[in-house]
Amino acid sequence: MRGPDAYQTRLTPDQENLYRKWLTATGKDTGIKYDPDDASYDMRGYWADVVAGGRFKRMGKAQHFPDTYKTPYHPTFSRESKYATDDAPYWTSDDVLRDPLTNEPTPGYIHETNK
Repeated sequence: MRGPDAYQTRLTPDQENLYRKWLTATGKDTGIKYDPDDASYDMRGYWADVVAGGRFKRMGKAQHFPDTYKTPYHPTFSRESKYATDDAPYWTSDDVLRDPLTNEPTPGYIHETNK
């Protein structure tokens, strides 16, 4: 697995400033204090593609971010991530994360790779 920085979108200084303001405001909307440098989710990538791209709707307390930007460092990293490879777990219709080799439920990608 590559290092955490390999899965983080790089922003210009001006974009970084806007990103951090948005993340603080989103934290107030959701009631969650987000770590702007969390290696398990490419929040900057989400911001660049969705927020700066004009497709963002305000987050509410019951919402969460899509799997698209989860990195392999996220406990529930899956094939739905843009960083996924063929060996990433997959979600079933009954919301169970499954190992692609065994089709058995898995506690998550990080747990599988740390065996």
